[in-house]
Amino acid sequence: MNKQTRVSRVFPASGLARLFAVYFFTLVLPVFFPVPGRLQALTISEVMYHSSALEDRGDEYIELYNENIDPLDLSGYSICNGINFVFPRGTYLDGHAYLVVCADEAVIRDRYGITNTIGNWVGSLDNSGERIEICNTGGRIVGEMSYNDRGKWPVGADGTGHSLALKAPFLDFDDADSWRLSRSLGGTPGRPNGPSFAAGGAVFEPPANGMDSNGFILTWLVLGPYTGASCDLGDSVIRADWLREAGGGTRRQTDMDWRAGDVVNTSFASARSTGLHRNSPTNTPTVEEYNSFGDTIDFNESVWPPDPENVMGYAFTYVDNVTNSNLGVTIGCASDDAIAVMINGSHVHVNDACRGVGNSGQVQDTASATLRPGKNLVAVKVFENGGGWSFRLRFQQRLGGAPITDSSVIQVTTDVDAGLDFDGNGEPIKDPGGGDPGGGDPEPEPLQEPGSSPVLINEGLMLTGGARWIELYNRSGSTVDLSGYYLTDDPANLTKSRLAAGTSLASGAFLTFTDTELGLDFSVTEAENRVFVALVDDSGEKVLDAYNFEPEFVDMSEARIPDGDDELEGASVATRGAANRMEVNQDIVINEIMYHPIGDNGDKEFIELYNRGNRTVDISGWELNRGLSFAFPEGTRLPSDTYLVIARNPRLVEETHGLPADSVLGPEQTPEALDDFNTLRDSGERQTLKDTLGRTVDTVRYYDGGDWPRWADGMGSSMELIDPYQDNRFGAAWDASDDSDKAEVEHFSYVGRHGGGESELHVLLLTRGMSVVDNLSIVGGAVRNDDTELIADDEIWRYFRGTQAPPANWRDRGFDDSDWESGRTGIGYGDGDDTTVLDDMRNNYLTVFCRKTFNVTNVADINELILSITVDDGFYAYINGVQVASYNVNSPAWDSSASGAGEPTLVERTLENPGAVLRLGENVLAVQVHNGNLTSSDLSFIPRLVDRTTTFVDGSEQLTNGSFNSNTRGWMLEGTHWRSGRTTIDPIDGAGSLKVIAAGRGDNKVNRIETPSGGTGLSNLNTNEDLQISFDARWVIGSQTILTHGYQHAMAKSHRLAVPENLGTPGRINSVTLRLIDETGSANLGPVIRDVWQDPPVPGANESVTVYARVNDSDGVRSVRLRYSSNNPSSNPSSANMTHRGGDLYSGTIPGRSMGTKIVFFLTAADDGGREGRYPVDIEERTHPLVLNPGSISLNDERYLIYRHTERLPATNYHSYRFWMTNADESRISGRRQQSNDLVPGTFVYGGSRLYYGSATRFSGSPFARGGWGGSFRAVMPRDDLLHERIRKMNLDNHHGSGNNARERISHYLIRHNQGTEGTPYSEIQTMVRWQLNDRTTNTLEHTWVPDVQYLSLWFPGDDDGDFFEVDDRFVINDSGGRAGNTNASVRFPPSSPRSDGNGENKENYRWFFGLRAKNGEDDFSSLIELARVMDPSQTSNAVFDEVVWDIVNVEEMLRIWAVRLNTDDWDTWGANRGKNCYLYRPAIDGRFCLLAWDMELTYGSTSSFLIPSSPNSAFNPGGFSEVHRLMNRPAIKRIWYGILDEMVNGADSWFTSARLSPYMQRLSAIGMGNTNVGQPGGYIDQRASSLRSRISSVISTPFRITTNSGRDFSVDDFTVALAGNASVRVGQILVNEEYYETDFPTMTTWRINDIQLHPGLNELNLIGFDRRGNIVGTESISVTNTNAEWDAPVISRLEPAGAPAGDRISIVGTGFHDGVRVFFGDTESSSVSYDEDGANANTITARVPEGVGLVRVTVRNVDAQVSNAVDFNITPPPAQFIRGDSNGDGRVDVSDAVKIVFHLFRGAELSCADAADINDDEALNITDAVRLLDHMFRGGPAPASPYPALGRDPAGDGLDCSN
Repeated sequence: MNKQTRVSRVFPASGLARLFAVYFFTLVLPVFFPVPGRLQALTISEVMYHSSALEDRGDEYIELYNENIDPLDLSGYSICNGINFVFPRGTYLDGHAYLVVCADEAVIRDRYGITNTIGNWVGSLDNSGERIEICNTGGRIVGEMSYNDRGKWPVGADGTGHSLALKAPFLDFDDADSWRLSRSLGGTPGRPNGPSFAAGGAVFEPPANGMDSNGFILTWLVLGPYTGASCDLGDSVIRADWLREAGGGTRRQTDMDWRAGDVVNTSFASARSTGLHRNSPTNTPTVEEYNSFGDTIDFNESVWPPDPENVMGYAFTYVDNVTNSNLGVTIGCASDDAIAVMINGSHVHVNDACRGVGNSGQVQDTASATLRPGKNLVAVKVFENGGGWSFRLRFQQRLGGAPITDSSVIQVTTDVDAGLDFDGNGEPIKDPGGGDPGGGDPEPEPLQEPGSSPVLINEGLMLTGGARWIELYNRSGSTVDLSGYYLTDDPANLTKSRLAAGTSLASGAFLTFTDTELGLDFSVTEAENRVFVALVDDSGEKVLDAYNFEPEFVDMSEARIPDGDDELEGASVATRGAANRMEVNQDIVINEIMYHPIGDNGDKEFIELYNRGNRTVDISGWELNRGLSFAFPEGTRLPSDTYLVIARNPRLVEETHGLPADSVLGPEQTPEALDDFNTLRDSGERQTLKDTLGRTVDTVRYYDGGDWPRWADGMGSSMELIDPYQDNRFGAAWDASDDSDKAEVEHFSYVGRHGGGESELHVLLLTRGMSVVDNLSIVGGAVRNDDTELIADDEIWRYFRGTQAPPANWRDRGFDDSDWESGRTGIGYGDGDDTTVLDDMRNNYLTVFCRKTFNVTNVADINELILSITVDDGFYAYINGVQVASYNVNSPAWDSSASGAGEPTLVERTLENPGAVLRLGENVLAVQVHNGNLTSSDLSFIPRLVDRTTTFVDGSEQLTNGSFNSNTRGWMLEGTHWRSGRTTIDPIDGAGSLKVIAAGRGDNKVNRIETPSGGTGLSNLNTNEDLQISFDARWVIGSQTILTHGYQHAMAKSHRLAVPENLGTPGRINSVTLRLIDETGSANLGPVIRDVWQDPPVPGANESVTVYARVNDSDGVRSVRLRYSSNNPSSNPSSANMTHRGGDLYSGTIPGRSMGTKIVFFLTAADDGGREGRYPVDIEERTHPLVLNPGSISLNDERYLIYRHTERLPATNYHSYRFWMTNADESRISGRRQQSNDLVPGTFVYGGSRLYYGSATRFSGSPFARGGWGGSFRAVMPRDDLLHERIRKMNLDNHHGSGNNARERISHYLIRHNQGTEGTPYSEIQTMVRWQLNDRTTNTLEHTWVPDVQYLSLWFPGDDDGDFFEVDDRFVINDSGGRAGNTNASVRFPPSSPRSDGNGENKENYRWFFGLRAKNGEDDFSSLIELARVMDPSQTSNAVFDEVVWDIVNVEEMLRIWAVRLNTDDWDTWGANRGKNCYLYRPAIDGRFCLLAWDMELTYGSTSSFLIPSSPNSAFNPGGFSEVHRLMNRPAIKRIWYGILDEMVNGADSWFTSARLSPYMQRLSAIGMGNTNVGQPGGYIDQRASSLRSRISSVISTPFRITTNSGRDFSVDDFTVALAGNASVRVGQILVNEEYYETDFPTMTTWRINDIQLHPGLNELNLIGFDRRGNIVGTESISVTNTNAEWDAPVISRLEPAGAPAGDRISIVGTGFHDGVRVFFGDTESSSVSYDEDGANANTITARVPEGVGLVRVTVRNVDAQVSNAVDFNITPPPAQFIRGDSNGDGRVDVSDAVKIVFHLFRGAELSCADAADINDDEALNITDAVRLLDHMFRGGPAPASPYPALGRDPAGDGLDCSN
C-alpha cells in the first residue's frame, strides 16, 4: 500500500467545547508555562513556510510523520501555535506514514499530485520564524519547533522555494541541527525527505556494509523516471545515454560523481523526456538516496509520481575494492523489466527481456566483471513496461558463485566524498585526518554530513568602508567543480551571478568574491540591516547554502569558526581567504556550577568563573546567557588566579560560604529581576559567557548524568571543573564536589513497639545516596519517660472567642495579643474540667483561638518534642506560625466545625524535626480549637508541651552486631542497597561502621538492609514490647532520610540527616582539584575522552569493529589505546593502539569474533606528561563512586562499553530493542532477588544502527507480576544520550504474558477521548517492540510510559513540581524475597494496616502505600494526609466534605479517570477492588489532587462489574473503598458522574462506542495486537454502553426549565431573586444574562441559583444551560419585576484616605448606596467591597485598592446600573515590606544578621534595607541594634520591633530607607 493513501477522515469535528478547549489550552497555557520536550512518535518532518518572494501563502504546508509502526489517531489534536488547525474526527496517521497539513489543500494536491493531505488552516507561517506547536486532545503540547531564518537554521528555506526538511526520524525537531534544506525546490511533501525516512514501512537503518547477509546491495542513488521506454528495445537502445538524449545538460551516464540532491538539468528537448518529474515543482529530476529493507530495489518507492508506465530509471552506488589489487567478480542480478549494468562507465551486462523480478534472493542473470582497487562506480538502468519496476544486484565470487559479503573485500557507499579511492591506484585520495597520524597536530577531519553540500558560505564582510566580500570553503575530501554554479543576493532570483567555467575549489581551500565582482549588492542600510547570500548549484534550482548576514560591527566579519562549522558567528576577525578566527579572551572559564541544590532551594544556585590567565580581565558588560541571564556591571574586574561567583541570592551564598561581603554578584532581589535572572534547569542546559561584542568566551552544555557527575543533580554536590585548563565542554572534565567532611555525626533514638510476627529491623535510605551508620541498638525493657515541661497543663493562655475571624497573623510569634482575654487551662465548658469557662459559646460560636509563649534555651538539646492535648472536639496547632499537628478537623476556617463530636480525648503527637520550627529564645504555640457543632454540650482544651527523654530500665541489647567493628554478620544487604557494607574509612566509632550505599530508592520489599528472621542478627522480640531503637549516622551524599522499621512496618520511623549548608566551593579552589593535587601532586588532569562510537554498531560473524573517539588534552595527546576482552571484563585485556585521524579524532580496530560473542572494552589515553585518562571514566577517580571501598574496586565494579556479534537487524515488524550486558552481570541479575530494583549496566541497541552505551535495565513489575527473564523490564538511558533524544526511561511490559495485549492501550485511548474542561491525563507513548537481552530472553513487549516527571511536565505545564505518589499495596516480603503478604492502600486517615498505630498524622502509616515519586528529599506526606482526612468518612462529615472536597480534589478529573477504569472492569485499582495501580498528583499551584491511570491490562472481563445501579436514586458503591463510596454518592458529584457517563454513550460526540473505536481497533489488529475485539461492534464496550444508556436514561431526558412560580413571570420587592428549576445531568453550568452565578444542584435533576441581581422595574432574565464541554443544552427566560421604588443615583462625598497603595482598603463616604454596590478605580473594578445597607454604617463603603500606581477616578455603581460622581484618588507605590532583624535579606533572622549590622557600621557593607537592621525602630542605626538582636537570640531579651517575625511594613517613622 502506498503510504500516501494511509490517512483517512471519517467524521467532521464540531462543538463549542472543542473550540474552547483548543483556545484555552493551546493559546492561554503556553503563554504562561514552559513546554516539555516531545515524547511521542508524531514528528514535524517538513515545513514550507516561505516558498517564494511572491508571498503566495497557499503553498505553505507542514508535513507530519509517524515514527512508529503503531497508528496515531489525530482526531481532536490541533496545531495550536504558528497557525490554527484542528484535526477533524477520523484523522488517522498510520505507522511510518505522512500527512501534509495545508494552508490551501487544493493547491498542494494539485502541485504535488498527492492525496495524503488535510486542510485548510487559519493564519500563515511567519517568514522570519516562529513557534509551531501541536496539542493533544487535552490541550497539552506534544510537539513543537521554533524555526527562524538565522543561525543554524537553513536560511535557504526563506523565499527560495526550498522547504525545511528533517534529516531523519527521532531527531529533536526543535533543534536547528536536525534540519536541512529540501533536496529540491518545492520540497517533498507527503513522501520521504531522504534515505533516513521510511522506504517501505519501517524507519531506515543504514546497512552496516551497504549489503544484506546475501550480498545484495541495499543502498543506492536513484534518478528518473524518463519516459518513452519499454523492454525488448534492443541492445543499442538500452546502452544509449538516456540523460544526453533527454537534454541532461552537462550530465552523462558515464559521470563518476553522483550525489544525493544533484539536480539534472533536463531540457525536455526530445521524446525521451516527455514525462513529468514530479519530485520537483519545475519538473526537474533530482538524484535521491534510496535504502531498501529488502534485497529488491523498487523504483516505485523512490521516484515520483508512483507506478508510471513505459519509463526507465538510473541507480548508482560506489563499491570500494579494498584488496589493493584487481578483483574478478561475477555480477548476479534480477530485474523487472530490462536491465543494463555499468561499472566505471562501461557496460558489463545488458538484458532487454520483459519479465518479473522473481522471488527475494533470486538471481536471474550473471556476468563477469572486474573491480579495480579503490572506488568503483556501479550504474544500473532499469526499463519498465508496465506493472513492477525493480531490480536486485550483488557481487559473487568467480569460483562457486558464493556472494561476497566480507567488508575486508568490498565496501559499499553512496557518498562520493567519503574519502575512498577513486583514481584506481588503491590509495585513499587523502588521509581523512589531512596529515601524518604520527606527527604534529594535523587539521581536523573535514566535517560533512552525507548528502549535504561540500561547499559552504564560510565568511562574509558586509559592514565596511572597503570591499564587501564573501568566502566559500570546501569541507569535503576532494576538489569540487563550481563551474556554472550561482551566487545570489535575492531569494526570488537564484541565478543572478553565474560562476565562470573552470571555477573549482580544492579540499580545505577558500574562494572569495566581492559583490562588485559578482554584480551583486552586499551593502547594508539603517532600514535594512540584512544581506541575503545563497550558493546555488548549476541547475539554478538547488540552494546549497544560504545565510542572512546581519553585521553589527564595522570591519568585523561573520564567520564559521572553525572553518566549515554549523553556525556563523559575528564579531569575527576578517580573514579573507584564510582560516577563520575570533580574537576572544580564553582565560575566563566556567569553573563550578550549582544547578540543583539539595532541597530544591533555588536561592543556593550559583555559577563560578575562574581567571586561569596571568592578567586581570575587565569583564564589564560581559553577559551570562542561555541559562542564567546576567550582565556584569561596570567596573567588574577579575584578577589572575581568582574566582567570581554569580548567584541567585548573592548575600545568602556569601554568608553560607563565609565569603567577603559583596563579593558575590547577582540580581536585585525583586520578583522582576529574579524572573529575568532565571534559574538553572535541573535536567541540564547550556550556559554561555559572552563578551561585550557578543563573542562566546566559554560555554558549557551540562547534563544531569551520563558522562556528567550525577551527584550534582539535587544530591548535595555542585559540579566542579577538575582541571581549569582542560576542555570544560565535556563531562569527563567535571566531577561532583566532595562535601562529606562537612557533615556532623548525629544521634537518633526513638521508641517503637514490636507488634508480633518475625523479629527484624530494616534500615534503608529513602533515595539514592550514601550515609555512614554505627552503634545501632535495639533495647527492650521498661520504658521511662522523663518530661521537661515547656508548657504545663495549667498555665495562663491568651484566647480569642471565635465570633469572628481573628487577625490573619494571629499564629505568628510577633503577633500582639495583649488585647486578647487571658485565662488558665483547661479552657472550655460543660465537662467539669474547665478552669476558664466559656459560658457563651454554646449556640453562639464554634471556635476559640489560643496562644501561649514559651522559651527554648538550646534548640539542639530538644530530644523529642511532644504535644499532648486533651480536646473535645478538634484542633489545629501551630508553633511560630507553622502547623505542627491537627486532630478531628477538616477546615481551618474560623467558623467551621470539627469533623465530628465526641467526648474529651487525649491526643499526643510527636513533632517531627523540631529544629525546623523552634527558635532560640521566645516561641509561641497557637491552637485553634473547634467544637463539633453549635449545640454541643461541651468543649475541652487542656494542652501540654514537653521535651521528652526516654530511657529503658533493666533493658537488654537485642541486636547481635550493631557496631560493625569486624564485619556485617547478621545483616542482609539487598536490592538497591547490596553495595553497602562495613567500612574502615573514617568510621563513626570503633574499628568500622556500616556504610549504607543506595543506588536507587529503598523500599519495603528487598531494596534495603535488614536482619534476617529467626533470631539471626536480632533476638526474638516479645510481642507488644516497647523497644528503644537508636543509632549514630552521618550524611555523605544524596538521600537526607534514613528509614527504619520492623516486621509489617512496625516500629517505623524516618530520620532526617543534617546536611551541611555550605555545599560546593564557590569562590575557592574546587574540592576535586585539591583531591587531584593530593593524589598526583598536580592539578593537571589526564586526557578527556568523549564521543566514542563504533562501526559497524552491530557486527556480524568475524567482522572487525572500528572504534572512534575524540581525545583532548591541553598538553597534547601521546597515545590512545583500546582495551578489550570477550564476554566479561578481564584483568589482562587485549590492547590495540588507536590511530590519530586528525584533529582530536582517533580510531582503532577490534578483531572480529564469532556470533554471540560480546566485546567488553574501554579506552585509555596518555598526555605528553604521561598522565592518563580512561573512558568510561575510572570510577576510582570520581566523587563517591557506588562502591564500598573505592581504593579496591573489582573488575565488575568498573564501567565498560559493550557490543555483541550478532545479526544486524533481527526480523520483526516492530522496533528492535536489544540489550547487551556482561556474562557476570547476567549471572548477577539471575541470581539475585527478583524484586531487586538495582539497575544493571550495559548497552541498549536500537535497531541495528544506534548504540546507547551506559544504559541500564532490570526486571520490572510488582511482587504479583514480576516474571524474571520472561516478564517485564525497565530500561533507563544515559542522561546525556536519551533514546531518540527525549526518552529517559521506559517500561517494557509483557502484560501478564501477552506483550501484544492491546487492553492497556485501549484504556488510554478511551481516556484520551474523555477530556474535560481541564484535561485528563493519559499516556502519549505506546509502541510495540521486540526485546532481547543477551540470549536470555527474546519477547514481544509494549513500550509504555510510566508516569514520571516528564509525564507531569506534559500534563501540568508550569505546575509540575508538586506532590507525587504511587499508590500500591504495602507488601510483606520474606527473607527469600518472596511475597508473604500484602495490604491494600486506601485514602483513609490513616489507611488500615496490621501494624498501624492508628495515628492519622503519622506519615509512617502512609509510607509504602503511597510511594514518593518526586521531591523525595523532602519526605513530605502532609498534603496526602490532608487528603486522607477529607476523604475519610469517619473524619469529615458529609456537610464539611461537600464544602471542602472541591479545593482538595480535582473532582471532574478523578471521575473521568474512574469513568474509564470502572466501566472497563478494571478491578485491580483504587476505586474498584484493589488499592494500587494508580498515581496521585497534587500540583503545587492548583493544589487539587489528580488521579493518574496506570496498569490497566486486567480489564474488559465482566460487563456488569462496577455498573451503576438500575435506579439513579440508589447508592453507587463500586469496589470496597468507603472513601470512594462517599464521594460517588454526594449529590453534586454524583450528578457530574452521570453527566460524564452520558457524554460517553449518547449523542453525536459519544466515544464509548464501537462506531468511534472500531477504525482504531482495526488498525491495532493490523499491526498484530490482540484483544481488539472489545472495541469492535458487539464487543465489550458496546455491551457495556448499552447497559449504561438504559440506567442513565431517567436523568438525561429532563428538560431544562424554570420551576419558580411554575415558570411564570412574577414580582418581588427586592433587588435580588432566587430561581430554581429542572435540568438533566447534562447541564453543568447555567448563565443568567451571560453572567456567571454559582449554581447549586440539590438533586440529580434540580438546580437553584441564589442572589440574582435585579434593577428596579422589569428584569428580563435569560438562562442558558451548558454541558461540561461548552455545548448549549437548553435555554429558558422569565421576567421578574422589582417593585421596590427606583433609587436616586449614588453620590460620593469623600474618600478616606485620598491616596493609598494597592492592597489597602479605603472608605468611600456618601449617600444612595445599596447592597450589591460595585466600586471602580478608573476602569478597574475593586476585587473586594464591603457594604451593609442595613448596618450602622449605611453611608460608608470599604473597598480594596487594585494594582497600579498613579491618579485614578473612583466611581460606584448600584445594581440598577446608576453610577456616581467621580472622585480623584492617588494609588501610591507600595511601602516596602521586611522582617525586622533580617538585615541581610535572606528571609531568616539569625546571628549572620547581627554580623551584617557590624560590617555595615565598621566596614561599610551595603544594606538593602536599613529599616530591617534598625532592631529597636528608633530610626537610627548604631551598635545597640546589633547588641539587642544578639541579646534576643542568646539571652531571651526583647524581640525586634514590628514587623517581626513575619514580613510586614514599617509601622512608624521614615528616617531610614528600605528599598526591597
